[in-house]
Amino acid sequence: MTPTLRKLAWLVYLFLWAVVLIAVFTPQPPVGLEHGSDKVGHFLALFAVAFSGCFAVFPGLCEKRYWIWTAVAAVALECLQGALLVEREFSLLDMVANLIGVALAALVWRLSVRPRLLVSSQ
Repeated sequence: MTPTLRKLAWLVYLFLWAVVLIAVFTPQPPVGLEHGSDKVGHFLALFAVAFSGCFAVFPGLCEKRYWIWTAVAAVALECLQGALLVEREFSLLDMVANLIGVALAALVWRLSVRPRLLVSSQ
């Protein structure tokens, strides 16, 4: 990965984290989300953050520890939201949606991107 692409990857990764943190720690949930439909938002947000992070943090082969720490962050987000905001509450289903997003990002990385990186590095 060229230095310019790596910088771009970091910008995308940090931007996505900023969006997730604003959405999670805003006192009122985003407008227009009916009860239950926010699970899709949780899933998509953590999928995007987790997947983009592999290009920024580990531009070669995304290591197992990255996925572990991203899963820990996915759980921590929901726990902190419930603990820090009176207007919001902890949701086990939101946490599960976060973790499914991270797990699917890891699976997509492992099955599609990683093999290409392995081939191109040989």
